[in-house]
Amino acid sequence: MAVYPVSQPRSLVKFPEWPFGLNKSSGILKNIVSYLPLSANAGGVDLAGGFHGTLVAGPVMGGTVLGSALFLDNTDDHVSLANPTGLAFAAPASVSFWFRGTTDDFNTAFSVSSSAATGNSFWIAVGNGTSGTLTNELITLSRTIAGVTTFTIGYTTATRTEMFDGKPHHVAVVSNGSAWSIYLDGQSRTVTTGSGTNDGTFSNVASVDNALVGALNNGGLGLRLFLAGNIWHVGVWNRALSAGEVATLFRARSEHLAVPPGTLYFNVGAGPTGRIFTLTGGGGGLASRSRGLAASEMGGY
Repeated sequence: MAVYPVSQPRSLVKFPEWPFGLNKSSGILKNIVSYLPLSANAGGVDLAGGFHGTLVAGPVMGGTVLGSALFLDNTDDHVSLANPTGLAFAAPASVSFWFRGTTDDFNTAFSVSSSAATGNSFWIAVGNGTSGTLTNELITLSRTIAGVTTFTIGYTTATRTEMFDGKPHHVAVVSNGSAWSIYLDGQSRTVTTGSGTNDGTFSNVASVDNALVGALNNGGLGLRLFLAGNIWHVGVWNRALSAGEVATLFRARSEHLAVPPGTLYFNVGAGPTGRIFTLTGGGGGLASRSRGLAASEMGGY
């Protein structure tokens, strides 16, 4: 049995929302570039790198069934990341985040762009009406260079409740350097090309001056296409996550980790036969989770 305190100084903390430790040389965090919890006890702090986020226009932390998470109002709320040029690399790459919302429209989740009129940008969005070249898109990626879109790809479905049902959902997009894959709730989804070629290129855009969560700013058009809903646990890697790693990210958050700050949690065994117990101060008491985490899922503890 292992016991994990989560009320340490921020530089050392094992955040309850993130059970994988802080070892960036191996395990699921290998080659992670940025990790923004966007939760009440972390705010815009980047636990993996120097891309600390500034919360712009007063976004608030809103409760979800998985704990407190950043809520953006679809009007002007967003997160502006420091050092955006550091996110302008080519491939391989992976981006992972959690989203909860009910507004099935253009919701920019993550973007790296130049605000100049050239229109250089890479963005990931959830919702319909994001592309003009796809129908019933649910998750969309697009890249534009000098005003020309090099690709618009996405996962499309008429079943909109796969995302917009008011429940938290995990999204991951993974480039192996030659093509993008899209995952929803731990499962690989069919990628449809709306325009251009799915060549797996990440941002790799010139004159980058914006890296944003919840908004897009490119082509001289200013900030726009804001996200409506909760977004949290935004991670960027400069490698391709495996399908198993994506599934682990989904399982770890969805099954275990609505754990308040100042909590001890006890991992007993692994898989369905194991359990996680949490002990919270202030009258929180002892609670049991559905299953234990395997050592590989703990990733560095």
